[in-house]
Amino acid sequence: MVLYSAYPDILGRDEGYLSNLQFVALIRGTKGRAVTKVAVVEDDTQIRHMLEIAVQYIGLEVVSAGDGKRGLDVILRERPKVAILDVMMPGMSGLELCHAVKQLMGARAPYVIMLTAKGQPTDITTGRAHGADLYLIKPVDMAKLLDHIQAVVGAEAPSTQSS
Repeated sequence: MVLYSAYPDILGRDEGYLSNLQFVALIRGTKGRAVTKVAVVEDDTQIRHMLEIAVQYIGLEVVSAGDGKRGLDVILRERPKVAILDVMMPGMSGLELCHAVKQLMGARAPYVIMLTAKGQPTDITTGRAHGADLYLIKPVDMAKLLDHIQAVVGAEAPSTQSS
């Protein structure tokens, strides 16, 4: 069985898929040790699942939510090291979520990566003003996103590049 991506570059590889063997090898490598958490808050189910798979691929635990309000609950409860937030979500936007997380958690707030299709300079400035640490435009280069996450968590994880 193969986990296929509708977004070919989601794993930073031209093939757009992750084999079960790769996934199992990754998960086995994390057995028995504390795993750093990454929150994924995205209302598009396909994108959320692809982000979850990609983050798990580098050996990190994923906690996720499909909207901003649930995302806030998850982040406050689980205390992830990194939070990946979609900007445009129903109810509480990613910008509002980012601001709330930074205000409520202070120095313990996660590193926030905003993902959005909105890429105008004013959008980026607004994201930073709400507390975003990194603002990436969709479609995102998944290898670069994972590199940013690994840099933040200091993870020694498998490379996303194929040999």
